[in-house]
Amino acid sequence: MLAEYDDILPGLAERIVAMTENDLAHLHRQQATMLAAEVRERTIGQLGAILVTLGALGASVWIAISGHPLTGGLLGGITLIGIVTILIGGRDYLLRKLDRQAPDPKVTHVKKPPRKRR
Repeated sequence: MLAEYDDILPGLAERIVAMTENDLAHLHRQQATMLAAEVRERTIGQLGAILVTLGALGASVWIAISGHPLTGGLLGGITLIGIVTILIGGRDYLLRKLDRQAPDPKVTHVKKPPRKRR
């Protein structure tokens, strides 16, 4: 098939292949950059969540030690319940998202349109 392009213009087939290779390399670089950014974003989010959680738990302990055990216990309990809910809900959200992005197992190939004859 590429030989027909070379018949029309010598070297055209090689240019088409080089263009395709360059485009694919660009796509791979883009995907790698996006993946690195997503990992970085998640890491920053997780570190922020850890800091907020530790701060809230530390505050609840301090409040409880300061003579308000009910308030400290409520703050600590609500913090822990919230974190567990987010962790479980976040995992379920991620699983649903991955399920939506999964390719259809019924599709095994993409049918190309028929070539026009001259």
